[in-house]
Amino acid sequence: MLEDRILDFFQRGVDQSRLDLLAFEEPVAGAELAEYRSGEITGPGTLQCEQCGELMVFHAPTAIAPCSACGGTVFMRVGEEP
Repeated sequence: MLEDRILDFFQRGVDQSRLDLLAFEEPVAGAELAEYRSGEITGPGTLQCEQCGELMVFHAPTAIAPCSACGGTVFMRVGEEP
C-alpha cells in the first residue's frame, strides 16, 4: 500500500511538471512573432524593419538601434540570415 501511494505521488508530480513545461513552451513558440523596438536588447539573429523592410543582422547580444535606412523603430525577427 505504501508503494502505491509513493508511486501515485510521483506520477502526480511528473504530470504537473509536464503541464508546467508545456505552459512555459507556448509563449516561447510565439516569440518569433513578437515586435522588437529600438533601445531593447536582442540576441544573435536577423531583424527586419517594419517600416521599410531593411534587414539588420546581429551576431551578439546588443541594443537595437533605429533603422539605418528609414529611422524606423519597430522590427520583426526573421528566420534565416541573408
